[in-house]
Amino acid sequence: GPFADAMERGDRAALRDRMRGHLDMHATDRRDRAAATAEFLTALRADPFDPAVIESLFQSERDRAAGIMAEGQEAILERIKTMSPEQRRAFADRLTTRIRQGNARP
Repeated sequence: GPFADAMERGDRAALRDRMRGHLDMHATDRRDRAAATAEFLTALRADPFDPAVIESLFQSERDRAAGIMAEGQEAILERIKTMSPEQRRAFADRLTTRIRQGNARP
C-alpha cells in the first residue's frame, strides 16, 4: 500500500523479501484457500442452509488477512526503526504525497 510505496527502493525490496519469506512459510495457503472456496460453494448449495458454516469461513478469511497485515506492519516498523530522523521525515513527506495522489483518484 501507500506505506510501502513511500519507502525508498532498497527499503521496499527488503520489505518485499521479508514478506515473501513469511508468506513462503505458508505454502499450503493456496490449497487451504481452494478448499475453503469449495467448502463455501458446498455450503451455499446445501439444503438446509447453515449460515454458521459461511460465517466460520468468513472469520477464517478475516483472521488470515489480519495475520498478513500484522506481518506487513511489523516489517514496516522494523524498517522505520532503522531510519535516521532525516530519513523518517523524507518517508513522511513521500507518504503524504502518495496518500494525496491516492485520494485524488476518481
